[in-house]
Amino acid sequence: MPQLASVRVIAGEYRGRKLFGPKTNAVRPTPDRVREALFNILGELEDTKVLDLFCGTGAVAIEALSRGATKVTLVDRNISVARKNLTSIGLLKKATLHKTDFRQALLRLEDKYDFIFVDPPYDMVLDAVSDILKFASTHLKPEGTLIFEHPKRTELSEEAHAMQCTQTRLYGDTALSFYVHKER
Repeated sequence: MPQLASVRVIAGEYRGRKLFGPKTNAVRPTPDRVREALFNILGELEDTKVLDLFCGTGAVAIEALSRGATKVTLVDRNISVARKNLTSIGLLKKATLHKTDFRQALLRLEDKYDFIFVDPPYDMVLDAVSDILKFASTHLKPEGTLIFEHPKRTELSEEAHAMQCTQTRLYGDTALSFYVHKER
């Protein structure tokens, strides 16, 4: 499997490490500049648990570990590239991988997370958003954040399932929407 120079760890303990990329164009890794912006917004990750739905290469989860997260959970129908990347850096023991459809994972996952990152195939975004918002409303820790990556032209629900979109940031054709629990 070829390594893509553009897929690398941006900062933290494993900064600069190159990651294996996908063999096909079916996987669309989150671009370096978008990941960098995401983690600059999130700030401190020490002692956090992160869920990476539609993990693809595992770049977001690996970036979280590099910046201090203690445990990551990765979900995708094909986790071979993510597993290879975690293994090559020596992080497999800090990760739980689920090779399954995201809806099946949402039914099985029981942990509470500090951050949930979701990057579905762009043609699935609108189909997935309601189920993911519902899951996040019960599986995010009180100060947790759900981050949804989507095309900038796709408008997501501003409020649903006890979750509220607090901001959307644009990076070229990519948007990151941030959700938190609504004030009670």
